[in-house]
Amino acid sequence: QAKAADPNQIASYLGEGSLYLTKQNNVTQAIDLFEQAAQVNGSLLEPYAMILNAYGQERFGRPTLNLDCPYAPRLVDCSVGVGDYTIHSGVDSNLEAKYQEIYDADPNSLANNIRLAAFYQAFQLYSQAITYWQRVVQMDPTNSQALMELGRLYERQETGRTEAARDVGMSLAFGPDLQEAHNLLVRLEHNRLSSPASGAVLTGTVQLNGTANSDRLNQTSGFAYYKIEIGTGDQPTHWTQLALSYQPVANGLLATWNTYQWANGTYTIRLTVVDKSGNYGPWQDLTVQVKN
Repeated sequence: QAKAADPNQIASYLGEGSLYLTKQNNVTQAIDLFEQAAQVNGSLLEPYAMILNAYGQERFGRPTLNLDCPYAPRLVDCSVGVGDYTIHSGVDSNLEAKYQEIYDADPNSLANNIRLAAFYQAFQLYSQAITYWQRVVQMDPTNSQALMELGRLYERQETGRTEAARDVGMSLAFGPDLQEAHNLLVRLEHNRLSSPASGAVLTGTVQLNGTANSDRLNQTSGFAYYKIEIGTGDQPTHWTQLALSYQPVANGLLATWNTYQWANGTYTIRLTVVDKSGNYGPWQDLTVQVKN
């Protein structure tokens, strides 16, 4: 009835598709409705994210992306929501080929670029996702969602693009989502590892530099402490505390790591900053290689 009353209201397509997916396990019908929503308004991320979610449920029997965030849907690292939300590993090559074919038919379509950006972001292929979000911004410089996702991706890459991410945050500050822009800026400027770089090969004693002097969401609650932890692999299940400090640091030495005491291999460095209320925003993880 909602669709009949207003065929241009995408919420009705998304709502009906979600019911098919969650209540009847009808993935095909759900995807068809999500695609209709994308046809009504191809400039939004949500329909494409829900399509990918449906494909993920079909493959693995569980959601692929977490869409239960209080702001614009995020494809990765959302700490809000219920259920076992995970991102599956390995790119779905068949789906990638399908989306690439759609894109090649009209590379100047805003919708086609958002579709590919969402796909690569879901599979954590950040460089590719950034490429397509940049194209979206070129076509639509006021697209706040594209700017927001670019900011998150730049931040996650941590390859010298912090200033670019800060610029994205500043542009958002004059847009419709001031709180999210503020959150992004606080984390970029107050909680981050600046070195070593992501993917760096480390030997000997290494200095871990950066800034840790404010919580992410509420600067008024005050800094309590920060900690640096090391985990084995790129998705650790166990962490070893390397350093704990009750003194804030601004663009300085956070910890020293003697890699000679660790076996060669892949490690993840984690920075967590905690405020006086015991709260903390999303931590920052940095993956490196130890090779002595």
